[in-house]
Amino acid sequence: MKQYKGYYIDNVIFHSETEIDDHIKANAVEDYKRRVEAWEHSRTLESAVCVSEKAEILVNNFGFTWEEVEMLEVETLQAIA
Repeated sequence: MKQYKGYYIDNVIFHSETEIDDHIKANAVEDYKRRVEAWEHSRTLESAVCVSEKAEILVNNFGFTWEEVEMLEVETLQAIA
């Protein structure tokens, strides 16, 4: 069993490094969406800063463009409207 980015390639849950990378990316996207929802409900400066920080993570660590991040935000806000 090989460890990669805090997960194990055990051929049960994860079969490759790519699967782990995809899982981490999906978690980051879901975390961003949860933060956008929290901001929508609270409208506080703290929640806005948190959304901004999560957006920067998506851009800097996962290769998203700012336009893609904006689309995620719009989709999230439309889903909760």
